[in-house]
Amino acid sequence: MHKAIIPAVILVLFAGLGCDLFSIPPGGGGDDQSEWQDPLTPRAVIEDIQWCYNNANGPFYGTLLDHDNFVFYFDPSDVGGDHDIPISWTYQAETTATQNLFIAVGAANITLTLDFSDSGDTEPGPYDTSFDISTVKYFLRVVVTEEDIIYQANEQANFELSKFPDDKGMDRWWLTKWWDLKNG
Repeated sequence: MHKAIIPAVILVLFAGLGCDLFSIPPGGGGDDQSEWQDPLTPRAVIEDIQWCYNNANGPFYGTLLDHDNFVFYFDPSDVGGDHDIPISWTYQAETTATQNLFIAVGAANITLTLDFSDSGDTEPGPYDTSFDISTVKYFLRVVVTEEDIIYQANEQANFELSKFPDDKGMDRWWLTKWWDLKNG
């Protein structure tokens, strides 16, 4: 189906479901496609996003995003429409919508695969405190079993990450900006 369906599904789930953001979602801990990594490199943060989707782990997902500065930008062609998709949203809307998606369909019904082959260098220099990873291709499949519907997106994203200390003083990387883009 058309890629715009994924943001629409997230928006519908965001609007239609209440959630306790810090509870473990039903069906969490599904098929491990990779291991969770400490967010000590920008690429590790992006690969951990894949891990969170494939394991429907909302609490861990929220720890990857910069709470104060995160912005998700929808592809401009997806903005508006029947579901009134916004240009962007910030941390609270993103984590709530993603958690609602995880709760609604569970880990067994979500598959996210990332491809860094066109991304160029994905590791910063030792003194960098910001870093961009561009042209990360992704394939996202969400199965809504109750409605016998499969949503698929085969697109790409650009990411901006920042390095600063967490609440324990450890320097680590945080996702600050995410641009969702159509292929071609």
